[in-house]
Amino acid sequence: MKRKNFVLFVLASFFIALCWVVSCSAKATAQSAETLSAKGDEYLESGKFDNAINSYTQAIRQDPDYLPAYVNRGHSYFLMGDHDNATADYTKAIQLYPNDIMLFYYLRTSYMEKGDYDKALWLPLQ
Repeated sequence: MKRKNFVLFVLASFFIALCWVVSCSAKATAQSAETLSAKGDEYLESGKFDNAINSYTQAIRQDPDYLPAYVNRGHSYFLMGDHDNATADYTKAIQLYPNDIMLFYYLRTSYMEKGDYDKALWLPLQ
């Protein structure tokens, strides 16, 4: 009987320890959109655009309405010459925050770089 109690105690202890480890690792990997975006900012400033894009994309997965991640991912794409993706991110940013005139400037500039002058000219002036 003592052996059975000991085995149950060991199994219960193991289970509790396993739950604690899983809980701690989940907390360590679940970063906030702000934290991920800040990491993206560091990459963007150092010219590591692919890493920046990955960080901003993770931030967007955490919070699909997190405006800075769209804007700065758009900047990263723009600086890489990927104006289609930059345009998409700036457009999404405008949907989230339509009163920010700078977002229209970024979108207009991206259209100009793509050679899509008609769209650039016909954007609302806000």
